[in-house]
Amino acid sequence: MSESSEMVCLEAALAFRNEMFDIVSADGNATVVFPHVDSCVAVIFLHAKGKATCGHVSQTTAGAAMEGRGPVGQAESLADMLPRMHEWSNATPVEQVIFVGHPSWRGICATAASKDPLLAKAKCVNLCDYNDPLDIFAELGAQKLRIQKWVSNPSRDATQVPARQGEWLYEGGL
Repeated sequence: MSESSEMVCLEAALAFRNEMFDIVSADGNATVVFPHVDSCVAVIFLHAKGKATCGHVSQTTAGAAMEGRGPVGQAESLADMLPRMHEWSNATPVEQVIFVGHPSWRGICATAASKDPLLAKAKCVNLCDYNDPLDIFAELGAQKLRIQKWVSNPSRDATQVPARQGEWLYEGGL
């Protein structure tokens, strides 16, 4: 991983159309950016030694997105994502899991985390408190989680890192 790199974690449908991923791993000084989280939820697994596995969970599963099927619902989407994230990280122990998104995800995330045996001992931070679309920045080097209101910009490709507005809805430690 290069110093101070930024990687985008997209929802499944957009990721597959752009040959990108809805799960990414990062370490060092990397920043994982979740652009335009609206009806989705960002999931961040924090592992030892500054490593992270991140997933952008939408209303559809990865399989449904690849097959061109529509939404399957929040609970099914999260139930599909968590095992894929564990597999992606080679089942590396999770010290903390962070959920960020719309309030409709709050109970679903809490239930999923409590039922996942690989998350049972992890600290769970549930930030599903935001009704408006968000841009989320997990800055591993700075050990910061920053959340800003998403700002529409038709000239910016959805696969690109959004500009930091500087007015954070949330700024806390990882």
